[in-house]
Amino acid sequence: YTMNKTYAARRLDALVRFEFPSDVKYANPDWCCMREYPGLKEVRINHPIDLSAEKMFYNNGALTTVVGLENATAVGKSMFMFCRYLESVNLPTDIVKIPDGMFFGCGSKAATVFTISNLLECTQLTTIGVDAFRDSGKINISIPDSVTTIEARAFQAGCKTGNITISENSKLQTIGDNAFNSCTALKTLYIPSSVTSIGASAFNSCSLTSLENFENCQITIIKSSTFEQATGLKSLKIPETVTTIENAFIGNKNLT
Repeated sequence: YTMNKTYAARRLDALVRFEFPSDVKYANPDWCCMREYPGLKEVRINHPIDLSAEKMFYNNGALTTVVGLENATAVGKSMFMFCRYLESVNLPTDIVKIPDGMFFGCGSKAATVFTISNLLECTQLTTIGVDAFRDSGKINISIPDSVTTIEARAFQAGCKTGNITISENSKLQTIGDNAFNSCTALKTLYIPSSVTSIGASAFNSCSLTSLENFENCQITIIKSSTFEQATGLKSLKIPETVTTIENAFIGNKNLT
């Protein structure tokens, strides 16, 4: 059964709790009805269902609890965009990519930092999409070792409270433009030796005091504004593979 126009017509602004009916297997992207419910606090997903519609739960300003997202057979772009009180979710463990903008602005007003409780169990995850956690503000995220690509602005302004960690066993290769821009709570980050590309402004305006193992990564260029205004950095060893340094250290008066 497809959740479609019939459901869309039943808009209930007083809705507080919603559970997808057991016969719904697909929420039609043309008629998705779960956006901008001002009082919606809880969503339950108790069976396999395709939730790939873009902005599925967009701007549900009171939403704090999502139970059973791991049961979804697919998830979509900007799924929880501007759900600023959302505290935590579980993802489908076979997820390959966290879609673009999926958690944009999530948790920024929550009582606790936003987290994905089972993220380290998502061992097939390879990509964190564009704007995936942008403007979340308060997050605790441990990036699975299977991730090879962090796309542009994935965590931009996403970590003003909390932390983001990358392990020594990470297979990470690419860090996109502005990936960690303005993550002011980010004090230290491990850069795996497997990294071959770091985008422009990747660490712009971060509060980093150390970038562990950076000297052993395989980048050939340090791009424009990569470390602009990252004023907590006092020293940084440049990888031997680097052949070009652009205007990467603007405003870093403490760096030697």
